[in-house]
Amino acid sequence: MLLGDDSALPAIGAALEAMLPTATGVALVEVAGPADEQPLVHPTGVTLRWLHRDAVGAEPGTLLLAATRELPRASRPVRVFAHGERAAIKAIRRVLQDDWGLEKTDMSLSAYWALGRAEDRFQEEKREPVGVVFPG
Repeated sequence: MLLGDDSALPAIGAALEAMLPTATGVALVEVAGPADEQPLVHPTGVTLRWLHRDAVGAEPGTLLLAATRELPRASRPVRVFAHGERAAIKAIRRVLQDDWGLEKTDMSLSAYWALGRAEDRFQEEKREPVGVVFPG
């Protein structure tokens, strides 16, 4: 399972291209609109779904989280790559751990950026204890 926004598009593209032709799964990619879609090479068993936030006026990460929640729970072991906006990735982690029962070792999760944060402040926050950035 590959989940990400525009910022994760290069990594998702590389991961899809490197997969074995027999790979199965899903890739959900949230972008502004159709013009931001990329021609990604991927195995026929991997469903590539583009989510267009500008069409519905959604905040970044909103559609990605909603689409993740709508996925049927996998009946076999799953590996997850989810990278993008911090709040969305945090919420996706909760879905995958709490609802799906995945272990941390089954997932590669990373916040590439944070909505409303300048890059310098975001990088500072990444070095702070979690309770400081996300109180309570």
